[in-house]
Order: sequence, then C-alpha cells, then structure tokens
Amino acid sequence: MKIGSLRAKGISSLKIPHFEQVPAFALHLHERLPHLDLLGWDIALDAAGAPAFIEFNILPSVEISQMCGGPFFGEYLDEVAERLRGIRKLKSPCYRTIFANGFEHQIIANR
Repeated sequence: MKIGSLRAKGISSLKIPHFEQVPAFALHLHERLPHLDLLGWDIALDAAGAPAFIEFNILPSVEISQMCGGPFFGEYLDEVAERLRGIRKLKSPCYRTIFANGFEHQIIANR
C-alpha cells in the first residue's frame, strides 16, 4: 500500500491485527509489579501476532493519547482524582535509582 493511499483513507481505517490480545497481556505484566500504580507499557506484536514486552515507563506521557482519544482516564477520571486526593508526591528519587539501568525494566517484568 502506498503512503498516499493511507493519507486518503485516514488513520481511522488502520486496523492492527491481534491488537485485542494487548490489554490482557499488559494487565498480566502489571500484576508482577503490584507496588507501581500507573505505568506506561511499550508492547509490540511479533511476526506471529503475539504480544511482546519491550519496556515499561514509570513516568508515562499521556499527551499523545489525549490528543488522539480524548481525556486519558475518560469515564474513570473522577475515580482516579478521588484516589489521588491527599496523596503527597514522593520526594525520594528511589524509582530513578532503582531503574537507572534501563535493562532492569525488562529483567523485573520478565520474572
């Protein structure tokens, strides 16, 4: 398919094969990190269509998601805001120290 034809159809016509497996896969990985609440997961689909873990991000960016799909938490925004009320920001750089080496992300999640 030529790039020009993709532009003509728009991104809404783009379908990612096997994408329906990705959310369950991300939840399965997230269960291995119960003390980390909000993470950004980078997941690819291999040649056979199976989800493959790349890395997780402890400070995920939400700007692109919001530009493409609206408010990040959507219908859960009030619930998330209530959950966060009164929580103080950690002043410890512990996550940055623990994950200073990017490969530690993969080691922890693949256990």
